[in-house]
Amino acid sequence: GAADRFNANEVVPAQVMESAVRVRDGALNQYLRGEVSVNQNDEESVDITFNRQLLGWHYGWKSSKHTCDALHCFRVSIFQQEPYLED
Repeated sequence: GAADRFNANEVVPAQVMESAVRVRDGALNQYLRGEVSVNQNDEESVDITFNRQLLGWHYGWKSSKHTCDALHCFRVSIFQQEPYLED
């Protein structure tokens, strides 16, 4: 699978990332793909939304009336897809 952490400017093969993105047949995969949209208040900024479909979190979080207001913290990595380069 993909590594837990990446270094700035590190080149990661697309197939490594794609194999680790959570999908229906891979509900426990490590990464969530964010949905990018232009910020309505600042056109030079973007908003990134994760888990819009509220599918639950891959680490088994279960909410209850006692924990529903608990904050979550997670790491976000932003990747830029580069054109394919042959060796």
